[in-house]
Amino acid sequence: MILGFGNNIVSALAGDITTVQTDIPVMPGTGAKFAKLLSADFENKSNTQHVYAKITLTDKKESAFEICHLVSVSGDVLNVIRGQEGTTPKGWYLNDVVANFATRGSENHFVQISQLQSGHYVAGVAGGTANSLTLELPAAFFVNGGAEWTLRAPLIVFPVQNNTGAATLQLTLGGRVLGKFPLLKGNKSQLVAGDILKNVPLVCILDNTKAYFSVLNPSDIYLGSRYLQKENNLSDIPDKQQALVNLGLSGVVANLYPVGAPIPWPSDALPDGGYAFMYGQAFDKSAYPLLARAHPSGIIPDMRGWTIKGKPAGRAVLSQEMDGNKAHGHTARALETDLGTKTTSHFDYGTKTTSEDGEHVHEFGGRVWSYWGDSNHLSLHVGSGEWTKAGGRHVHTINIGGHVHTVWIGPHGHVVIVDQDGNPETTVKNIAFNYIVRLA
Repeated sequence: MILGFGNNIVSALAGDITTVQTDIPVMPGTGAKFAKLLSADFENKSNTQHVYAKITLTDKKESAFEICHLVSVSGDVLNVIRGQEGTTPKGWYLNDVVANFATRGSENHFVQISQLQSGHYVAGVAGGTANSLTLELPAAFFVNGGAEWTLRAPLIVFPVQNNTGAATLQLTLGGRVLGKFPLLKGNKSQLVAGDILKNVPLVCILDNTKAYFSVLNPSDIYLGSRYLQKENNLSDIPDKQQALVNLGLSGVVANLYPVGAPIPWPSDALPDGGYAFMYGQAFDKSAYPLLARAHPSGIIPDMRGWTIKGKPAGRAVLSQEMDGNKAHGHTARALETDLGTKTTSHFDYGTKTTSEDGEHVHEFGGRVWSYWGDSNHLSLHVGSGEWTKAGGRHVHTINIGGHVHTVWIGPHGHVVIVDQDGNPETTVKNIAFNYIVRLA
């Protein structure tokens, strides 16, 4: 970068110099004035550039000139690069003039406002072919014949034809070819046919490794065919799922609520954004791969009338369990009481008689004891149709009288039958929601 443009410092040689001498002595005390020419009033610390000032060697009559680039100053000795701007190094003598005269070269290094506004240094019409563009721009990047260069400003390239595929740009600055660079668009991808349109300017920015140019406005952006229109609220993204992946949001969205998990929904109308009721229907596993991971059968479970239960050990995921109560028994008893001893009602039966009966007769014979001689004898006389007189009829009188009976009841229980009660199936206190599932 050239500094010290002006006509404000004049000194003289403090001795003779040869044609190849690069350290030039000047009159005592004037070296400090030349050193000030190498101090910049404005500095960009992130963009270090070589600085120099132009000085001129001439005789007292100003009949000959040599332009030099002042690189550094040490005391009253100037370190220079000889023979610049087409001048030839020559021998100079004591008291010859050394000054910072304005030169054609120094004037060319100061940009005019009209040049900035016209893009004189950063814009140009491309040459070359459809896919191998060239661009030549003026520059003062190469200081004192060096090879270092810096380009941080965007370049505006006006193509003269449409491209038919991947493209490159050969850049020439200040007459020096810097290289042939690929032209890349988003995600460092190659251009395709039609990305460059005739007379449609390209904004090209060199990456910090100087390996390629990023093209910020290929034809799709210029024509608006791939602009996201604000009024469309992102509905014009052709592949929304891939867009989420590219933005690194696919995992975040999925984790907000896992695809395949039932979602309670308080409406009979589905929400926007890809949801389905869980009615036991089939789904396309290729269209919804995340849902297929949760339900590899390709069937969405029918959640109507079902609740969700944490899976016990040993039970299969998505297995069904019918309603029922835990096995149990009931005991029931009537209120126990001691009824004690009870009596029947009192009744007086009075005196009762039996029926009149008992009359009868007896048949009989006879026997006679007799004593005959010295022996005792029993004489029998067997009856033959002889009967006693009938008799014996009688009755009995029985006094029953008033009396009661005692009955022992004592403490005891009863079998109790409990009647059925409750709902047709086992339920808990609940509010009805629809179960829905995300489709993804």
